[in-house]
Amino acid sequence: MPDGSPDQDVGEANEDAFGASLVNIAEQGDLILNTDHKRPSEPSLFRVDSTCLKESSPYFRALLGTNFKEGASVRESHERLIYQGRTPAEARASQLPQIHLSDFGQESQPTDLSNFVGDFLRIIHGLDITPTKPGIRYFACLATLADRYNCLAAVSQYVERKRYLHSLNGRTKGRTSGEISEEHLRQKILVGWLLNYPPWVMSYSQRLIIRGSVRWAGGGTDTDASVDDAEQCLWWDLPDGIEVELQTRRERILETINSLQMDLVGRYMSRRQQCTLGYASSPQCDSFQLGEAIRFLSRVGTIKVQGLLYDTHMGEPNARSIFEIISTLRQCPSYQIDQHHAHCGIRSRLVPALQFIQFVLEYGVGLCRDCWENNRLESRWSEIPLEGRWVMPGDYAEWLSSRRPSSCKEFDAKIKALFTAATREWP
Repeated sequence: MPDGSPDQDVGEANEDAFGASLVNIAEQGDLILNTDHKRPSEPSLFRVDSTCLKESSPYFRALLGTNFKEGASVRESHERLIYQGRTPAEARASQLPQIHLSDFGQESQPTDLSNFVGDFLRIIHGLDITPTKPGIRYFACLATLADRYNCLAAVSQYVERKRYLHSLNGRTKGRTSGEISEEHLRQKILVGWLLNYPPWVMSYSQRLIIRGSVRWAGGGTDTDASVDDAEQCLWWDLPDGIEVELQTRRERILETINSLQMDLVGRYMSRRQQCTLGYASSPQCDSFQLGEAIRFLSRVGTIKVQGLLYDTHMGEPNARSIFEIISTLRQCPSYQIDQHHAHCGIRSRLVPALQFIQFVLEYGVGLCRDCWENNRLESRWSEIPLEGRWVMPGDYAEWLSSRRPSSCKEFDAKIKALFTAATREWP
C-alpha cells in the first residue's frame, strides 16, 4: 500500500487554497488524491469520489476499508465534517482528507502527467476522456497504472467501447518490424495483455521473438533502450511470465535452426556415405561437400570451428533477426565436385528444411493471449525439459492444416513439439 496516511482537515481555508494544483474529477467528491509527482507546473491534487474508487478497484476497496489506517482516517474526517454540520460532498476541497500516492504513474513518465492521471481517474468515475491523438505510449502508461491499482476491467472495457486500439492499429497496420522500435513492440504487447486485445499479443510477440531484444543475451538491435527505462517501465520487463516465455521461444527457434545445420554437417562427418551415385569419386564427393559446407556456414557466421584442447565459452546467441538468418542460409550454393555430382551438397536438404521452418514461423510462434491466460502450463515453452523425437513431415502444409480457431490448442502443440524436441530427424 502507498506510504503515508490521510492528512487531517486543513481548516476552513478558501476553496482556492489549492489553486491550479487541484483537478475536480468529481465536483462533490469526498476525498483528495495527492499524486506527489513533484512537477510544480502541473496539478497534483485530484478530488474524487471514494465510492467510485472502491467499486472499480479492489486495491482502493481494501485501502479505504476497515483494515488499513488510511480508511480509518478517512472515516474519521468524514465524521468530523458531519459533526460540524456539512457532508463531505458539500465540503471545500481543503477540508477533505487526503491520501498520498507517491508512485502514482511515476515509472512511465508520460509527457503530460496530470492529464494522464486525470484521464485514468475519469475512466474510473465513468466519465469520458478526450485525449488528443493518443499514441501507444499513452495506452501503455494507462494500462500500467490500471494494473498497479487493480482496475484493469474498468479501463479495458472503456478502451474497447471507444475502440481506441482498433483505431491505433489501423494507423500502424502494414509497418514491418524494422520500422517499429523495440519499445513500441513491447508497449503493444503490454497493452494487448493488460487491456485484453489478443491480436496485439499474438502479432507483436511474434515480431519480438523473430527480431530479438536488447534485454536478452545477444538479441535485438535497438539503441533506444536505456538501463533507466528498463528499470522503470513495465514494458521492459513484461509481466506474468511473458518476458521469460518470449526469450525462451527465440532461443528454442535458434537451437532448432542450429540443430538442422549441425545435423547436415554431421552426416558428412559420419562413416555413412552420403553420395549415392555409386561412382568411384563418391567418397571424395562427401569430403568435398563437408569442406564446402563448413566453409559456407563459417563464412555466414552460423557455426565456428573450435578446438577442444582448451575450454572456451560459447559467445552470446546470434543477435540477428531469425528471418535474416534463414535468408542467409538459403543462399548456400549447390557445390559439386564435378559435373556428375549435381545434387550431392547440403543445399538440396538444407533449403527445404529452412522453407519449412519459415513456414511455421510465419504461421505463428507468437503468444496466444487466451492460451497464456487459461492454459499456460500446456502452452508454455519455458521451464520445461527438451523431450521427444520430432520428424519433419513430407507435406508441411497438410501438417498445419488443422489450424482453426477452435483447435488452437492442437495447433500450438504441434509447433511446440518441433521447437522443444530433444532430437529431430531432418530430410
